[in-house]
Amino acid sequence: MVVSILSSRFYRIDFLNLPQTLDKISDPEKADILCGYELSQILQLRWNFREQFRSGTIKSYIEMIERSQLKNYVLSTDVQQRLEKENLGLGAYLVIIVGSRHILLWEMEKDGNLAQGPHLVELPSRSNRHGCRGQYS
Repeated sequence: MVVSILSSRFYRIDFLNLPQTLDKISDPEKADILCGYELSQILQLRWNFREQFRSGTIKSYIEMIERSQLKNYVLSTDVQQRLEKENLGLGAYLVIIVGSRHILLWEMEKDGNLAQGPHLVELPSRSNRHGCRGQYS
């Protein structure tokens, strides 16, 4: 049997700095722009001036902060003892929602290191979407 640990985070769109946009545009307009981003573009997004607690790119923040929090939990004595006592396997994942438009899934290995890279959870076909606001035909 495998126990899954999910650590979820939500990165609000109003704290993201989308290149080539003015801060004056509305959040729905930013969401439409973000909707078209690929994984590499999402990972390189930076925080804007409104974000007081995070810095760097999304990727660097995940690798430095989010990873260490999940690693500390996964490698904690309590978790390790339970896994050993009950002969359980472990699957640990960071689930990060970026601006209500993308979901990143990044697996953590048994030693507390992140797997090679995150996966972008695919949404229903974008060809069926209108305006990228979750309205489907």
